[in-house]
Amino acid sequence: YPIDRIIENQIAVPDYEVGDRVVGNGSGSVLKIRDDGTIDLTTEGTKPLNTDHQSASAYLDSAQTITANSEQRVEFNAVSHNSEGLYDTSTYETVLLNDGKYEIKSTVEIAAAGQGNTYTLRIYHNSTVIKRSYRQSSVNEPLTLRVSTNEMMSAGNSVYVTLENGSGKDRTLNGDDIGTEFDIRRIGPAK
Repeated sequence: YPIDRIIENQIAVPDYEVGDRVVGNGSGSVLKIRDDGTIDLTTEGTKPLNTDHQSASAYLDSAQTITANSEQRVEFNAVSHNSEGLYDTSTYETVLLNDGKYEIKSTVEIAAAGQGNTYTLRIYHNSTVIKRSYRQSSVNEPLTLRVSTNEMMSAGNSVYVTLENGSGKDRTLNGDDIGTEFDIRRIGPAK
């Protein structure tokens, strides 16, 4: 804090304990390093908190066939961004680097879904389904399924997406970064 503004009572220093270090500038945003090593970041109002949020975005760059009456991993084989190296295009999964709360979203587009067929898009966390979305096709046109969730996860955990094709025919996923994509990002620390 600017000492001259504290002395002139222009800025109120937040509460702290002996041994804590507090950094701020009077905006209402505060960084507090506690004596026990815990770090608190508080932003004023709706100001963003810019941290290493760990994120990856991948998409299917060419068509993928999903076999009739089967569940298959969606092969998001191209990355939009993956600067922390979370997403692996050979296994089609993310392995997390840190504990925290993660936002996970996926969309797939089936080229010609048929009529009266069921499809299920699932997000897996360590081989366990954590979120799913069901859709039944009503006409033989493209069908889009979306699924999203926010989950607490740990470092080393894996996340991947599958599509179950409940029709009696092989179906094709459209390959592009508009209709068939996967996004994951860390949105908060572990609590």
